[in-house]
This record gives sequence, structure tokens and C-alpha cells, in this order.
Amino acid sequence: MDWRPVAGFPKYSVNALGQVRHERTQRILAPQINQFGVPYVGLMGEYIHFNRSLPLLVARAFLPPDVREVFDTPINLDLDRLNCAVDNLMWRPRWFAIRYHHQIKEPYENPINGPVRPVDDEEVSDTSLDAGKRYGLLERDVVLSILHQTYAWPTYQVFERVAD
Repeated sequence: MDWRPVAGFPKYSVNALGQVRHERTQRILAPQINQFGVPYVGLMGEYIHFNRSLPLLVARAFLPPDVREVFDTPINLDLDRLNCAVDNLMWRPRWFAIRYHHQIKEPYENPINGPVRPVDDEEVSDTSLDAGKRYGLLERDVVLSILHQTYAWPTYQVFERVAD
């Protein structure tokens, strides 16, 4: 297992599965959940206790930084905030991450419940929500891309319906 140091906290390391351990004791820290549903862990600095977002620790350790500075917040592609594995994380702007995760509470009112895909890709998703989760997009933007043949931000993909 590849354990990488947690930036700013030399006593701790993180792995690609979203686990944090104390280096001296080798103990895996148990994450807590904050009021927004984001898992976090408590880390000790120099005599001070800090709470740090688990998805952010994993993303900083394993994802290359996005060239766009505002892409500073990781999203959980599958919309499961507890799944902090690196292959389920992607950088997005904070405002986008809030909207992305809000899709669970308020689903898009006009979803496409049939197969869709980007026009330049053969990867077919079962629904517009599944396509959004695959590419880290808002379902609303996938649907509007299909209806108006416009780009879905921030990947600039155009989507289409696929015949059943």
C-alpha cells in the first residue's frame, strides 16, 4: 500500500483508499462526519488539534493539482461522501462541489432516464445522472447539453442520447 505524508503533519500519512494513519503507532484514524456530511480526521500539530477533510487530504496527496487555481475542492464522483478513494475524487471549484453534492437532496427535475454518451466517446452511461457522475458534471448540464447540443462545463463535452 502506498502511504504518502500528510502535508503539514509529519506524524501522519494517507493512502489512496482514504485512510489516514499515525506513523509512530501505525494506527488508522477513525473518520468523523461534519455537519455537511464530509468525513474528517483529527490531527495533532505542535500541541494543537486540527480537523482536516479526508477527501482533501487524499486529493492533495494523490491527485495532481489542477492548472486552474479555482479547482481547489475535491468532489466524490459517485456522490458518496464516505467513499474517499482517490479514483472517486476529482478537483472542482468550491461552488461547483456544493452544487454537485446537492444533487442528492434535490435531483434534477427533468432527467434523461435512458442511455447517454459524449459524442466523442463510446462510453455509454445508463442515465444523465450516471453520465454526470462518470465525468464529474452536474446532471442538469448533461441534460442541457443533450437538448441544445451545447458543452457541459467544465469538461466541454457535448452529450447525446443513445438508441436503446
